[in-house]
Amino acid sequence: MNIQNVEPLSVQVGKFLLSKGLGLASATGFAEKLKKRDVVGILKKFPNEKPRTYFLGFIKRAPLRMFLGVIWFRNEARSANEQRWVFEVQGKENLNFAKELAEEMAQTFDVKIVFRLECEKEVEEKDSSNFEFPLYP
Repeated sequence: MNIQNVEPLSVQVGKFLLSKGLGLASATGFAEKLKKRDVVGILKKFPNEKPRTYFLGFIKRAPLRMFLGVIWFRNEARSANEQRWVFEVQGKENLNFAKELAEEMAQTFDVKIVFRLECEKEVEEKDSSNFEFPLYP
C-alpha cells in the first residue's frame, strides 16, 4: 500500500503566496506562519513604505503591510469548498491585483475562485501594538 504525504491545501496555497512575495495572515489580519486551516489571509507590502523607528532610531520595526483579504477553501456559510474558493478582498483599489492573483491561483490549483468585496477601503495588517491598553482598569 502506497501512502502519499499530501500537504494540506492551505499549506500549498501559503507556499504559492510566499513565492510571490506576499505574506500570510489569519482571517482577521494578524500575520502568521503556514498552518493547516480552511482559510488563508494575504498581506502585501505598501509601496514605498519605510521601517518605523523609535527611541532616536535605536529601534527599527518593519512597516505594517496591507491586509489584502482572505481566501476560504471550506466554509459552508460562504459556499466555499475545495473546488470553489471564496476570495474576500479588502479595499476596492486592490481588486485588480486580487483578480490577477486569483487567475494565476485558479490555473495553478485547478479551481474556481469567487470574489467578494468586504471593505471599500484598504485595511492594514493587525498587530498587537495597534491596540491601546489602559494603564488602569
